[in-house]
Amino acid sequence: MYVPGDVLGTLSALNATVLGETTHCDNIKVQVYGTWAGIITFESSLDGTNWEHQAITHSTDNNANQLHHTTNGNVLGSVNITGLPYFRARMSTYTSGTASVHIVATRSAK
Repeated sequence: MYVPGDVLGTLSALNATVLGETTHCDNIKVQVYGTWAGIITFESSLDGTNWEHQAITHSTDNNANQLHHTTNGNVLGSVNITGLPYFRARMSTYTSGTASVHIVATRSAK
């Protein structure tokens, strides 16, 4: 059984990924930081092979209902991931620099 935890990685090339296993987890917090230029796409998967866009809520938004599938800058966000065993951040467009990505998966108290 997967124990909730966290993953830290970097993105510094086209299609580079930071992958978090989220089996048995309900929520994810994701932070992107560093000096970089490009677009990072957030994605989730049931099988770890076929990926779909995953919207996250940026904590800096004034409108908490606004969802984002991508970011082109440093961000802190969250998403309910119940039932999805994989979540990743992928550098879908790369220009320069290195983005650090920290993914924290947690289980809600039941």
